[in-house]
Amino acid sequence: MKQKIRSILDYLVQRPGAVRIKSYTEQDDGSFEVETPLSESNNETNLRYEAIGDNTMFRIEIRHTFGYIDVRIPPQEAAGQLLRMLARNTGSFYNTTAFFGVQQDKAGKILATLNSFHHFLTNWSDADIAEALYLHFFDLVMGMTTKDTSLTMLKMFGDDG
Repeated sequence: MKQKIRSILDYLVQRPGAVRIKSYTEQDDGSFEVETPLSESNNETNLRYEAIGDNTMFRIEIRHTFGYIDVRIPPQEAAGQLLRMLARNTGSFYNTTAFFGVQQDKAGKILATLNSFHHFLTNWSDADIAEALYLHFFDLVMGMTTKDTSLTMLKMFGDDG
């Protein structure tokens, strides 16, 4: 299965396009860190895979870490902002084909993540799976160009303000 994932990632790296995967690196836990155009703004994108059942199907999880939550925002204001973020989380967040989540890092900082899960049949071609994933990465990059300045508790990496 690992070789199939590498082959899919190789297709993504070699695929021409305005928004493409530049490279990938295997991590110690078997996941892959994927370099996207958003990596230049300190965003991190990780891809994990898992075979399902009798290996006829597999799931790919993509987690894109793009910012952090500023916990110094007053509670009443933070509650309103959190509800607005969750309202945008129906179906996808900012049309990214992913849902918003948070994850605490080792230092205790609450990181903002976009998470998505994709299911594929093992007998599908690597090229077809790569094309489907390319659309996800395209949506992700385009969606991250949208910023809601009313969400002051959400600090996106790469923003100067």
